[in-house]
Parts: sequence; C-alpha cells; structure tokens
Amino acid sequence: QVLKRVAVMKRFSSVLLSARPWSFVLSVSTVTVGAMLALHVGGFHFWRYLLVLFGMICFHAAMNLINDYFDVKHGVDRKEVATAQYRPHPLVEGSLTPRDILIAAALFYIVGIGIGIGIAFVVGWPLIALLAGGFLISYFYSGDPVNFKAHAMGELVMFVATGPLMLIGVYYSQTGSFEHLGSVLLVSIPTGLWWTLPLVANNMKDIETDSTTPGGTLAIKLGLQGTLLFYAVMAALIYGSTALGIVLGAVPLWGILVFVTVPSMVRL
Repeated sequence: QVLKRVAVMKRFSSVLLSARPWSFVLSVSTVTVGAMLALHVGGFHFWRYLLVLFGMICFHAAMNLINDYFDVKHGVDRKEVATAQYRPHPLVEGSLTPRDILIAAALFYIVGIGIGIGIAFVVGWPLIALLAGGFLISYFYSGDPVNFKAHAMGELVMFVATGPLMLIGVYYSQTGSFEHLGSVLLVSIPTGLWWTLPLVANNMKDIETDSTTPGGTLAIKLGLQGTLLFYAVMAALIYGSTALGIVLGAVPLWGILVFVTVPSMVRL
C-alpha cells in the first residue's frame, strides 16, 4: 500500500511538472486584469473571480500538457534538445507515458470547461462561444491535424486566445455585458503580448532543433535576427499600448508601474 501511494505521488508530481505551474502567473495576472476592469464599472464578484481563475489555470495546465504530448509525438522535444535541458520534461524522461499526459490533459479540460459552462448559466451563453474559441486554439496550437505552431501561426493564435478572447471572457464572466468593449480590447493588446513573448523566445532558442521537424515555426521563417527584431517590436508594443491605455483612460494611472520592467526587457 505504501509503495502504491509513493508511485501515485510520483506520478502526480510528474504531471504537475509537465503542466509547468511556474507559467500559471500569466493566467493569474490576466484573470486579475479582467476582473479589475469589471471592478472599474462596478461588476466585480469575488467568488466568480476565484472560479474563473481556477478554471483558467486548469485550461493553461491542459494546454501545456497537450503541447508536450504533440511536441514529443512530432519529434520536436527529444532528450538532446534545449527544452529537455532547461526544464523538467517527464514525458521525454520516461516518468510519464503519452497516455498519462492525455488523461491528465482531459481531466484539466473537463474541469475548466465545466466551470465555464456553470458560469455561463449565470451570465449568459456568449461565454460558451469564447470558451470554445479558447479551447480550440489551446488544443490546436500544436495538436493534430491543425498544428498552428508548425505553420508559423503559433504566436498569432496565442495572442488572440490570451488577449482578446481571454480578457473579454473574464470581463463577461464578471459583468454579463459587452459594455466598454473598446477599453477591454485595448487592454487585451499588452495582455496577449505578454503571453506571446515567451513563445517567441522559446521558438527562437529552438530554431536549430525545430528546423529538423516538418513544418516551420515563425522563428524559422524569420531567422535569428528577424526573430530578435520581432521580439523587440512586440515588447515596444506592450509599453506603447499600455501608455495609450493610460492616456485614453482604459488603464488607471498606476498602470505606469509596468514601465519599471523596461530595464529587464532591455536586458532580455
């Protein structure tokens, strides 16, 4: 019994590592931004915020697991590539099987979708359309038969999913309304770009290894120098759109605190 419990705990730990919990800060920040936009117009509900936050983290975990599954299946992630060197990769290391990954991803998706459907009963069914869009992009980012990543569209669809789709969904889950949609869309630009930057950096790092697999990421199409320039332009857009949001009143004045990250961005 003890050995079985230890084995279960090890498997659970491996699943958690594959879900990349350190990346969940992106989900936490985006859901919080959307909830604060709702608070600004008097539509904030604390328990709904917590439910949406948990559901979004489940979605994020499922997306990361599915990404690992298909990257291994497509030969993108192997023992010798950089990805398997700089972070734990239980599927490559053999501590999890592809079946384990798929089951865990399915469970996370079920929980996330279930929470979304439950909130849709309260605020309205448009939330289902936003949820469906997010699910399809999160799965087909690297999933067959679409695999946006391998067709140099990964960054674009991730921006759409984590910017406009996600922020509108969070805002709507709080307010049940599309009022002030212009402000939400403006704020979704830097939000989605913050999500997309790590993808650009990872794909830039993996140009050499990814070029040996079918298809091609945007980084492969642009080359190293082109991807560096693209990264810099995206970073500039983050700060530029944030400043525009402050000027237009979509972002409160204390949003200027974002600019303390500029030195770190320059070093990156």
